[in-house]
Amino acid sequence: MIKTFIMGVILGLLSVYPQGEEPYEGAELDLNTRGSNHSAAYSQSTGDIFLLDRSTHELYKIGMDGSVEILDALEEELSNRRRMEITTSGDALLFWDIGVGRVFRYDIESGELSRIDTSRDHRTMFGHAATVTDGEYIYAIGGYGYWELRNFLIRFEPESGQWERVEAGNTDQIIRSRDGLLFQIGNTFYYLVEEYGGTSRHSPYVYKLDSELSVWNRVYDTERLLAGFTISASTSGNYQFRHEVTNRVDREAKKLGYLSRDTGTSYLNLLNLAENSHYRVDLSSLNIYDARAVFFSEKLNRWLILGHSQAPQPRSSLRVYIYEHDPEAYFVEVTVAGRYLPASVIAIGFIIIITGGLILVMLFRNQESEVAEDEPGSGSASKPIVIQDNEEELTVTINGGRIPTSRDASMEKLWLVIAEMVKSNTESILISDLDQKIFPNQTQQSNNSRRRKKLFGLINDTCGFDFIKEERSKVDKRYKVLTVDLYRVLLED
Repeated sequence: MIKTFIMGVILGLLSVYPQGEEPYEGAELDLNTRGSNHSAAYSQSTGDIFLLDRSTHELYKIGMDGSVEILDALEEELSNRRRMEITTSGDALLFWDIGVGRVFRYDIESGELSRIDTSRDHRTMFGHAATVTDGEYIYAIGGYGYWELRNFLIRFEPESGQWERVEAGNTDQIIRSRDGLLFQIGNTFYYLVEEYGGTSRHSPYVYKLDSELSVWNRVYDTERLLAGFTISASTSGNYQFRHEVTNRVDREAKKLGYLSRDTGTSYLNLLNLAENSHYRVDLSSLNIYDARAVFFSEKLNRWLILGHSQAPQPRSSLRVYIYEHDPEAYFVEVTVAGRYLPASVIAIGFIIIITGGLILVMLFRNQESEVAEDEPGSGSASKPIVIQDNEEELTVTINGGRIPTSRDASMEKLWLVIAEMVKSNTESILISDLDQKIFPNQTQQSNNSRRRKKLFGLINDTCGFDFIKEERSKVDKRYKVLTVDLYRVLLED
């Protein structure tokens, strides 16, 4: 454990190794004299870190050899008005309007700055989430402009110099908001975003877009995993540098890195999409304070953190720290079903779950065999609800009588949701998600609640038992769910 701890803070303690022996060893930037209003970018090809001081308009490069040099002094209007990210080839920095529009290219080797768009300052997507892929393609989603929040994805195409909308199905299900995170792994884009404007929901929505299928889908498992967390950098005060998500992703392990702050402590959050797990690293345990930016280095296979080493105010000397993730370290918390657990507890939890699952399977099989012996041939009696879902229409039969679902659009949508739950063997769904499906055009929650309860009552009255119930989630009591008695329904194609 002590060895792991030392590895995590080794670059913060510069006396441990002679200068130049470790990557970024000796690299420091005095923010007291140079200001703290920066944009940051990381080059995967060279390992260089670029910082733009928007107060002095100076562009710095921090090399892996520990060197810090001023590359250029950019125009004031350019540094103040634009977002910054490096191209995937690492040969240039891209600057674009904070509301999207004009795009500039800064050649790192020659220092030449050129405008590469044929567009204008759109001013329509302030606070958009962005990522750069395939060289110099900029993708942006969300944001605010002209009194309207956005929810669609656009792309800057360097060949035409224009921003084009990326057409995809299910765009309407994406909430209109700003200050989210957009990143790409393989052919899939992920978009994490929170509601904007003082709503009661604090947990992020998670969407993914398969580039080949061109359809957006919500990732409910990841949403439940992130319940209670915030992913918006705007909620962390002025501590973070502006840095895009392009190089905050370990694409091989499918991990996203982002920073957060709680009661003065900085945390590194690692969202593992492959394992659907979330790790929160207490950076103060690594002697890192006021973390400013985080990147994943493919060259080192480590996370890079820009921050400060001393705890007392003021923070002045900015340094580069290398973090090798150890999920079992004492300063790492793992999120399971919305609760924090030390990583060392997870193994015990898995053993208990597997053992309990085997016992339940054995009990269930015994119960099934007893029912089969007591009621031979009476399988249909135990399933009084039959749903026939074909391309032409949805047919529902309860206790032998056909239910006219098509007379009420909300009722029909509710039965479609139930059919999907039966098909996927999903016992419950969040009430908020259900309302979006059956009342897509209704925004008044009080109206939704009355209509929903009326639909539930009609179905249960027809069944003669509580087939569907609205209750508190067993995973997180803050949320209500619709629970369906899957053992009472038979789905026929």
